[in-house]
Amino acid sequence: MPNSFGGYDMREEILRILYESAERYISGERISQMLGISRAAVWKHIQALQREGFVIEAVTHKGYRLTGADDVLHAALIGPMLTTRDLGRNIVCMPCVPSTNAAARALAAEGCAGGTVLTADSQTEGRGRRGRSWSNAPGKDIAMSIVLRPRLEPEFASRYTFATALGVYRLAEGLGLAPSIKWPNDVLLDGKKFCGILFEVAGEMDALHTVIAGIGLNVNSESFPEEIREIATSLRICLGRPLQRRHVIAALLNILEPLYDACADEAGYEALLRAYLSHCGTIGQRVTVTGIRETLGGTAEGVDELGRLLLRTDDGALHALLAGDVTLRGGARLT
Repeated sequence: MPNSFGGYDMREEILRILYESAERYISGERISQMLGISRAAVWKHIQALQREGFVIEAVTHKGYRLTGADDVLHAALIGPMLTTRDLGRNIVCMPCVPSTNAAARALAAEGCAGGTVLTADSQTEGRGRRGRSWSNAPGKDIAMSIVLRPRLEPEFASRYTFATALGVYRLAEGLGLAPSIKWPNDVLLDGKKFCGILFEVAGEMDALHTVIAGIGLNVNSESFPEEIREIATSLRICLGRPLQRRHVIAALLNILEPLYDACADEAGYEALLRAYLSHCGTIGQRVTVTGIRETLGGTAEGVDELGRLLLRTDDGALHALLAGDVTLRGGARLT
């Protein structure tokens, strides 16, 4: 059989074959036939995978078997769990980067396809909204960025913010938890934050070229720095059990694709926004919104078509706020 993969990463193909064998042994001869490479080349790639942390048994006259991958993030292990059309069909997994958004921007500048996902085992200079830092524990949490190529005017970029928040909400809900959303894109569990979402956009005056959706998820962390201990949580803390990160990534991408598709369709987005608002604990509350230039207090009445929070202040004026930090009047948590 001729090698049909060209420059494709052969190790990913071998890992996929081992994964899909469901822990049964598969011979080196069979793998070599499937991929059109020599048995010696198969063994070389197996050794490289073992060095990356994959536990692969090699037994004479039986072959190879994947017996464990710990919680390694690898495209070949995430891909088989996807039901998506485009989202995550190109996945780049890296051990450590300063920022997944910055790395995704570089991929976008090189012309990567829409739906490309970049994830890292850890990031050292992650950012949240308004320049805040966002850290994730190496080997425990998820730092990922998604490259989107929307066909929308720039003023509608906020649609993807709401779609992502709703997707994370549904992820947590699907795990049996009871999340809530705080406008614009904070997703909370027990009143504490377990997810950070940061969007970056690029385009012309009349069209978006690229949207980078940065998502940080506290998955298996069990403790946090003192400065955020009272406001941060994780899926593991709330569930009482650990999760495999690659399962969480695949589940989230499967949830997000139809939501992102809906952003480009008026009827679809109307339904998406209704669902978002039904889970947004900010709406109807007496809140304080702290922006860059001013702080306003009043009642959050809704969200307009551009994603701005509609805040009715005590003097009766209605303000449309594009961004800001929201707290309940009196400093209570939104739940």
